[in-house]
Amino acid sequence: MKINLKTLALIAIAGLTIVACKKKDDDDDTPAKTTKTDMLTANNWVWTNMKLAPPLDTIDVWSTIDVCDKDDVISFNKNGNGTTDEGVTKCEPTDPQTESFKWTWLNSETQLRIVEDNDMDTILLENVSITATTMTGQTKIDAAPLGVIIATMTFSKK
Repeated sequence: MKINLKTLALIAIAGLTIVACKKKDDDDDTPAKTTKTDMLTANNWVWTNMKLAPPLDTIDVWSTIDVCDKDDVISFNKNGNGTTDEGVTKCEPTDPQTESFKWTWLNSETQLRIVEDNDMDTILLENVSITATTMTGQTKIDAAPLGVIIATMTFSKK
């Protein structure tokens, strides 16, 4: 049997196609990368600390936060919606037990914007750092005449 160059080229191309189309090995042990959204939406969160950085010193103000705010549970859903639950202790008995909000990542997932459904309040957490159990971020508070104060907030997995 005589094999010409054209037949040899077709065999080589067919062989490369078979090798290139080989099914991916299912034994790949490389774990899937966990994203910030995965970590944010995998847990319910509670507010666990707050420090203020006014123009002079950093002040730990957590002890001054009302107990009724410390048991609020925050839940983020992957669809960009979320809820806050007042927890066992409500600051105002007439407040609803739960409220809805919308959230989105900004600036390569370094900022988290939260907008209450009533559009009355918007919170922008900057320099967001998140792990499977802890989230921290900073928000700016206009405290005229002192200027802008940076509040560093910490949330923990519930």
